[in-house]
Amino acid sequence: MSLTFFTIVATNYLAQARTLGESVLAHHPGSRFVIWLLDDNPALLEKQPFAPLELRAVEGIFSHSAWGELILRYDILELATAVKPRCMQSLFEEGAEQVFYIDPDIVFFRPLKEALEMMEAGAMGVLIPHLLAPLPRDGALPDDRYILRSGIYNLGFLALSAGEESDALLAWWGEWLKTDCYRDPCKGVFVDQKWMDFAPIFWPRMGILRDETYNVAYWNLPHRKIERRGETWYVNGRPLTFFHFSGFDPERPGILSKHQNRIAVKPWTDLAKLLKWYADTLKAHDYATYARVPVPLPRFDNGVPVDPVVRRLFQQALEEGMRFPDPLAAG
Repeated sequence: MSLTFFTIVATNYLAQARTLGESVLAHHPGSRFVIWLLDDNPALLEKQPFAPLELRAVEGIFSHSAWGELILRYDILELATAVKPRCMQSLFEEGAEQVFYIDPDIVFFRPLKEALEMMEAGAMGVLIPHLLAPLPRDGALPDDRYILRSGIYNLGFLALSAGEESDALLAWWGEWLKTDCYRDPCKGVFVDQKWMDFAPIFWPRMGILRDETYNVAYWNLPHRKIERRGETWYVNGRPLTFFHFSGFDPERPGILSKHQNRIAVKPWTDLAKLLKWYADTLKAHDYATYARVPVPLPRFDNGVPVDPVVRRLFQQALEEGMRFPDPLAAG
C-alpha cells in the first residue's frame, strides 16, 4: 500500500515543512511527501531544492475565480486549512491509495504503526482527539471549553484511504470550507477543524485513534510526561510517535506555546530538551531565512495589493449573497 503525506505552507514556514517531511520519510521510507505552497514562488517550484520532498503550487489545482475568492475571503491560516480537502482530493486523483495530512509544525519519531493497523482493519480514515481525559478547571488555558470551541479532533493530522466514502467526505467538507473556514468560535466555526466533529457520525467507518503517543502537544501535555532514554523520546513510558509543536517560537525555546499558559517549561526537564532540539533543527533548516519572508498578501490582477478594508467589504458582499465571476479583476 503506497503512502502519501502532505502539508500546506507559505514560504515563511518552509523550515518547519522540511523538518516534518524529513522525519516522515525517515520512518516511512519509500513514501511520497508533498509540500503544497500557498504563495507564488516560481524559483522554488522550478528548482525543487528539497527533493525527495516535492513542492507543489496550491493555486494550480483551483480555477482562477475560485482561487481569487479564497484568497480574498481568508487570512493565511484560514486559507491553509480551507484548501486542505482539495489538496487531498488532488492526490487521490493522481492515484494515491492512503493520504495523510500533517501540520508543518509536527515531527515524527517513529512510524504510524497503530494508525496504519486501524486502516488495514477496515477504517476509512483516522482522526485524533485533542484530549483523552478532562483538563483541570482551574482558570488556566487551555481548558475543556477552549477545546470544545476549536473542535473535538485536532486536524493537524488526518488520514484517509481512497474510496467513495473519502470522496464524499472531502466533497462535503470542501463545500463548507469554501465559505465557512473562519477563525470564529463565537459563530461555532474554527477553520476546518470544528466541521470534522460530524465526520464519525456521517461516516461510521471513520476511525478515532485514542493513543497517547500520537499528537502530543500543549493541550494534552498535562496528561503526558515526556522523557528521553538514550536516543529515544518517550511519552508516559512508551516511544513517542509524533509531537505537535503548535504555537512554538524557535527564538524563544523555553516557552512551550503562545496559545497556552498552563505549562511553564522547567529548563532541566526532558520537555525543555525536546523544545531546544526542535529549535536547533529548525535553525539548521534555514529558519532565519524563510521566517523573514512576508506572509503573502492577495493582489488584484494588475499587481495592486488588496487593502484590508477592501478585503472586509468583499467578505461582507459574499456573506450577503453577491458573486464575482473574477474576484481579482482590477477596476
